[in-house]
Formats: sequence, C-alpha cells, structure tokens
Amino acid sequence: MKHLFLLFLCCLLTATPAFSTIQMQHTRTFQPTKLSFKERLLLKMLQVKINNSRTKPLILNQLRNDCAKIVLKNGDVIEADISEITPVEVKYKRCGKPNDPLIVIYKKDVLSIKASDGETIFRNTDNAKTTLNATGEPSNHIMAISALVLGILSLLISVKVPVLILAAAILAILFGSTALKQIKQNPEKYKGKGMARAGLILGIITTSILVLLLANGNI
Repeated sequence: MKHLFLLFLCCLLTATPAFSTIQMQHTRTFQPTKLSFKERLLLKMLQVKINNSRTKPLILNQLRNDCAKIVLKNGDVIEADISEITPVEVKYKRCGKPNDPLIVIYKKDVLSIKASDGETIFRNTDNAKTTLNATGEPSNHIMAISALVLGILSLLISVKVPVLILAAAILAILFGSTALKQIKQNPEKYKGKGMARAGLILGIITTSILVLLLANGNI
C-alpha cells in the first residue's frame, strides 16, 4: 500500500501545472540561444573589422615596396615617393606618408634614384665630384696617399742628390697637412688620416736630417 501511495503521488505531481512550468524552465536553460537578425548583423560587422585589422600591416608593407629608392653620395638610402625631378633638385615625400611636407634635396648630393621595379631612373655621372667608392664608403684622399709615397721616397733617395730629397720631403709635408685638413672637414667623403700623418712625419724627419747634414758639411 505504501508503494502504491508513493506512485500515485508522483503521478499527481507530474500532472500539476506548477511542476510542468518548473520542468519547462529547467529544459529551456539548456537549449541553445537563437540570435536575432540585428545581433547576427552586428557579429558579422565585428568579424569584418577584425579581418581588416589583421590585413592592414600587409597593405602598408605593400605600399612600402612600391616606393622609389634615393641613394645619396654619403651612403644613405631614402625610400620615397618622388614628386618631381628637376635639373637641379629632387622633390619627394617619405614613403607611405602622403600627408608629410614636401622634401627637396640637390641632385648633386644624389648618387642614383631607382624606381620601385628596380629600374635606375637617375644616375649622377659627375665622377669628378663623386668621392665615394662602389660600396658607398669614404675613399682614401689622394693627397694622403701621395704624402705617404713621397715621405718614403725622401728617405730612399741618395744623399748625393739633396735637391730631390728636399723636394720630396717638402711635398710630403704639404700634401699631408692639406689631406688632414680636408679629411677633418669632410669625414663622410674622405679617409686616410693615418697615411697623411705618416707622410707628414716622414717629410719632417727627412727635412730635419737634411738640414743637419748640410749644417755639418757632410753633403
């Protein structure tokens, strides 16, 4: 009898509206929520913005590859959007910066200009004023080399020809001092301080020895 009574009670509770409502609410909590049309639209717009933010750096890199390259005589390379090339000046803006102010440089300071496809659209043919070597580094000053050579020759020339010794020594002093001065003024263009100093010192030593020999009557 007891078991029958419990079974009857369970059936009665199941049939009641209150129990049915509680059961339906419990069931609804586990059902997946359906998005409205507005919510799906907002979600789609958010996905598009995320995708655009991911591809933006690639677009910037692509723009940077479309810029020209200006190679200066001092070895610097500038990525630029060329606006105009006149007989005297080169006008450009920084690569990928259309809102930047226009920059103007003299063509005499430019070694070459290459387009985005690698084609050379300008090359400075004024070799007399170009002091950089092929690698874009400063070149040895010609007077520094000459001073070193003349300084060594002044020591090797026989004392029987003191005029040649004196001429070589004086030229070594003049070339060495001039080279040191110009290297100091233009360090981005010239190098060779060591050779210039060596030639200058050798010229001074040779001149001093020659003066002593002449004073003692040994020549």
